[in-house]
Amino acid sequence: MKTAVKVCIIEMLLNVLTEHAHCPFNVVSGQQACMPGGHPAVIPIDTELFPKEAPLCGDVVELHGPEGCGKSEMLLRLIARCILPRYAGGLESHAVLLDCDLRFDFLRFVALLEQMLKRQAAQHASPPLNEGGVGDYAMPKEPREEDVCTCLTRFSIASCHSSSQLLLTLSALEAGGAAAFPRLRLLAVDGLFAFYWMDHAPAMAPGASQDITTLQRCCSLLGRLAAAHPVVVVATTQSLFQTRSSGPHKVYLCKGWNCLVSYRFQFERSVGDDRQFLLTLFHVPRGLLYQRSFTITAAGVELSSVDQS
Repeated sequence: MKTAVKVCIIEMLLNVLTEHAHCPFNVVSGQQACMPGGHPAVIPIDTELFPKEAPLCGDVVELHGPEGCGKSEMLLRLIARCILPRYAGGLESHAVLLDCDLRFDFLRFVALLEQMLKRQAAQHASPPLNEGGVGDYAMPKEPREEDVCTCLTRFSIASCHSSSQLLLTLSALEAGGAAAFPRLRLLAVDGLFAFYWMDHAPAMAPGASQDITTLQRCCSLLGRLAAAHPVVVVATTQSLFQTRSSGPHKVYLCKGWNCLVSYRFQFERSVGDDRQFLLTLFHVPRGLLYQRSFTITAAGVELSSVDQS
């Protein structure tokens, strides 16, 4: 009985959202959404990863590739850089993670924050002005527990076990939940592809209705959130079908998702070295921007220099 009531409530909420979902991608650009309110057009979340003057408010970034090629680790890097204090090279802003893959490793994330704080503190430590130790304040080389805890106060996470839960979470953010984070700059979704088959199985049955799917509604809401708030949306996706050759990037989530994406990072393993990965950045619609390799260490993602060839 209780299960039936829950299903009815979810169906009612989905019906309310349907009127917005039929024209899901008719949104203004993120830059237009940011400029009138005085928000910065550029969100310098990672100057080493993104090109100059990118990403902009409202940009949607896709981290795409097969399983086990560093997508989630790169997502952790972006979240960490968003919530780190300014003296450590971060934005000192809020980040929200919607975990659809259900593999978020909190201990790994805390260890990553500690490593990044330690590295930045060592690089920017100010030596004393004289031998007596009197002079400018020097940041501690070892991160303090309160520093990490302060960073974590700027981080929120929600686990989504179905596309309906993801839709309701995004709806809550749009309805006013995002306003609770006045310095929200990053909205991350890990495993946007996770519910693809569950979402499409009923639609593939003989005689099934071809109405818009829940996943399409989620993409619609992500687009509206990106347009209405000074945020960057970052989502990880995975190839849903095996391909024999590395042809052009194909999007199976929904056509509208491809319309939203501004930057697409293509991940793959390096041939001959299991510890190294390849990263290719595409701008939509300008095309290839760069290709570079990276490794994953205890301190997080270590990027190589940009391949200019």
